Amino acid sequence: MSALPRALAAGLDLRAARHVGSLAGGPGAWRLRHWDAALVRPGRPLPGIAPEEDGPFDAVALALPPAQAAPLVAAHAPGLPPRLAAVRIAPCWTVMLGFAARLPLPDSLRPGTGPIGWAARDSSKPGRDAGRECWVVQAGPDWSRAWLEAAPAAVIPPLLQALADLAGGPLPALDHAAAHRWRYSLVEAPLGQPCLWDPASRLGLAGDWCLGGRAEAAFDSGEALAAALLG
Repeated sequence: MSALPRALAAGLDLRAARHVGSLAGGPGAWRLRHWDAALVRPGRPLPGIAPEEDGPFDAVALALPPAQAAPLVAAHAPGLPPRLAAVRIAPCWTVMLGFAARLPLPDSLRPGTGPIGWAARDSSKPGRDAGRECWVVQAGPDWSRAWLEAAPAAVIPPLLQALADLAGGPLPALDHAAAHRWRYSLVEAPLGQPCLWDPASRLGLAGDWCLGGRAEAAFDSGEALAAALLG
């Protein structure tokens, strides 16, 4: 769902492709230390290569999953990470499929059992190419956990077979297949409040995991953190 943040980001000084490894400084003079993605793997700097920095910033708002945000704020706002312990987020393997002909299935499915948690005919959305048959298939949390470290190519055949089982027979010829793993996807146990904000350090955390696994929860959480920051 990138259209909404793209519209909200219009006119902003946005720096993409930064892997922030640590925060330095303090309120009113925060610096974000990050590694050049072209030179090193995230979190694994090469010897002799110093991290780059952005800043200084008055405050820092982190819209990250708790497991990624906690290490960044632990040294500066030690009261925040313990608040995140109860939050639970499940992974999700997703495959995008293109077929030569229409599948004998409704536009969306929630099987309830088996590997697939949810599937939908993506080409049925308004404005899509009616001549193409495209599907998005999301594995359920348990299946995704069991296959978490599998290669993308390995998860396509079992999910494709599960879709065929739902269709009641062989599927049409496949002309496109791609898989993507969302390590932090489905909010199973939310924080239970709109955001976290530490006024002393001027560090805050927001995300759908604060309220629930919906796009509107992410929006409401970000709005709440913005209000706390501006207040």
